[in-house]
Amino acid sequence: MILLSWCSYILLISFILVKVDAKCPNHCSGHGQCNWANNTCLCNERYKIAADCSLKKCVSGQAWASKANGQNRAHQWLECSNNGKCNRQKGRCECFPGYEGDACQRSTCNCGPNGRCMTIGQVYKDVFVNVDNAVASNYSKWDRDQTTMCVCDFGYTGSACELRICPKGDDPLTLFSDFRTILMTIGTTSTEKLSGTVKFTFNGANAYFPANGNQFSYDQCQKKFSSLPNIETVKCFRSIPDYWGNVQYVIKIHI
Repeated sequence: MILLSWCSYILLISFILVKVDAKCPNHCSGHGQCNWANNTCLCNERYKIAADCSLKKCVSGQAWASKANGQNRAHQWLECSNNGKCNRQKGRCECFPGYEGDACQRSTCNCGPNGRCMTIGQVYKDVFVNVDNAVASNYSKWDRDQTTMCVCDFGYTGSACELRICPKGDDPLTLFSDFRTILMTIGTTSTEKLSGTVKFTFNGANAYFPANGNQFSYDQCQKKFSSLPNIETVKCFRSIPDYWGNVQYVIKIHI
């Protein structure tokens, strides 16, 4: 009887050992928890790729090219922006040539020493609009922070700002040539006085002056535009500003 009891006890221990020995694949690679009920891994968020949690996800971005998944719905978020390969061991994107970023989400541009590589969103904000950036907020296309281009320094052009711009002038054979005339009206429809700054760009050179005409006299106008490096002579005419600072300028420029 004693021997039989010991055998039963040994069999019971063996059963328990076999039950405990059941395990998840590869111990979930240290990147998840084992569900002992069905021996499956509950992987951490970045490792939900393989059954044993051994492979890592890469960063996702808006896909440059993908299949539309509805009306006016495309460019869904995919790993490496669908523009590179995911290194599953490191969880890093290996971008295709011409693209960069953690998710290969941005095109590259090499502008050399004569320009800056900027996204189209930055260009709208810093180059194409006035200083209050009113227009920049209206550009909300999917590639606002993805598409890049070179913004060249003054005097340079080309896709990589590698070319010089030659001086410009009027064709001497042009009939009835005269000063280039620019009509500029600055005003407000509100009940408050004009404030802020106007950014004026002419052939790549910038001039800044107060929007309120009462703060920018005829002499200041003449001096400001004459200081631009790509203008030879200037004639500046200014209307008399009203109480709110509304004003009109007639600027005649000879380059």
